[in-house]
Amino acid sequence: MPAKIVMIGDHRFHLPFLDLIPFDQKQVEALGESINEAQAILVPVVCWKEKKTSGEDTVVDGAHRIIWAAHHGLAKVPVKYMSF
Repeated sequence: MPAKIVMIGDHRFHLPFLDLIPFDQKQVEALGESINEAQAILVPVVCWKEKKTSGEDTVVDGAHRIIWAAHHGLAKVPVKYMSF
């Protein structure tokens, strides 16, 4: 199955590790509520520096945050780039 792609604004986020550490329903709902209340992602998502392109980032940590950011219509999320 291909990895999920999510758009935030005009930027694509590739989520190949989405199901690596599954969240239970309570965790998913709590994260969604927190992001909705803040109308922001407070903890930056971690993206793979070497896989960065002008239009797409590969998310290593924070896939659920990206999904909720898109769901709530956020235009931008904080990103931290790391080498792996």
